[in-house]
Amino acid sequence: MRKPILLVGLLVLANLSIAQDTPDPEFAGRPYLLKDNTLVDFERIEGDLGGKAGMKGMETFYAVQAGKSTIRFASTAPPTFILKVEPGTDPMETFTVFRGEAGKKNRTFIVRKTDGKMVAKDISDLIVKVTYTKVRDGVYSASFPNGITPGEYAIISSKDSGGGTQMKCRMSCFGID
Repeated sequence: MRKPILLVGLLVLANLSIAQDTPDPEFAGRPYLLKDNTLVDFERIEGDLGGKAGMKGMETFYAVQAGKSTIRFASTAPPTFILKVEPGTDPMETFTVFRGEAGKKNRTFIVRKTDGKMVAKDISDLIVKVTYTKVRDGVYSASFPNGITPGEYAIISSKDSGGGTQMKCRMSCFGID
């Protein structure tokens, strides 16, 4: 009987020490990279809202005027990021990680697709699954439970993008090699 109680006690203490070791983000609503127990900025860049329409439908995207992100990670060591939200806010409802397309001079992150009748199409293949773990009230750690494939990525806040309707959007970008 003592062993299970001792084990639970040790797990609680370990969780508390992790929460105490994680620095507090300076700004709410902005993700930070957790590196060597220090919070570091991602590539913060402004994207311009754009669209491409044809007979088969429309794509709405944010375009960034840079070919590849300056912040890079190996696919074997994807980043963990920390974010602060207002207490009681679900970070999954606030942040989305989008996989983008990189060209020579720009990157695009599709945030909406519609068919020829303007009915929304599925873009789940462009959205990366993220798991959020509560560190303490209003502070969360985010990781990629299914890993992440090589490419260009943007962490976009629904507040900054207006759900893909704002003409400009500040986003946090990174690349996986």
